[in-house]
Amino acid sequence: IFAMVMGQGLAHQAVYRYLVEKKVPDLFFNDGIAEYGSPVKKTVFPLVPSFEEEGKLFGSLAAKRHPGKKACFLLTDNALGQDFLRGAKSELDAAKMKIGKIERADRTAAQANTQILNLKKDGCDIVITSTYSNLFASAVTYSVSQGFKPAWFTISYNANSSTIPLLPESAREGIISSTAVAPDEGFKVA
Repeated sequence: IFAMVMGQGLAHQAVYRYLVEKKVPDLFFNDGIAEYGSPVKKTVFPLVPSFEEEGKLFGSLAAKRHPGKKACFLLTDNALGQDFLRGAKSELDAAKMKIGKIERADRTAAQANTQILNLKKDGCDIVITSTYSNLFASAVTYSVSQGFKPAWFTISYNANSSTIPLLPESAREGIISSTAVAPDEGFKVA
């Protein structure tokens, strides 16, 4: 193999160690588990930041934009959620932010209604998410139907033209996300 280009998710994880062992350049893959960058490897070039680094970004941004507010989490139950939480909590703790409920959902779940009700009951002002697109869209939509309108911070997987149109128009404004590529149509760049 000369090089692996644009690998993604579980399929990429299945061959990753082999590529490192054989010193095959692994270029621009779309997956961010912490193992890829720690320690740094000469042949590994991810397209997106690690989930832990993305968590740090959102923890820091939430603390700056909403000082003194209660931050809560909606996470997937895998390495994505664990790595993201570790990064975000480190920044929130450093800023002495209040941390509320940490709700987890199965990565294959279509909805997170119970988790949203728990976050609402806990009085969360901010919900920081590391979920997949369908779960994120369902969670935001359900929260609006329940009169729960926290500030939303979400990972790059949800910054796309497939997810945002699924949201009620009243819920689209104010969502903070990141993306490693140019924003799709319908996104405002701030």
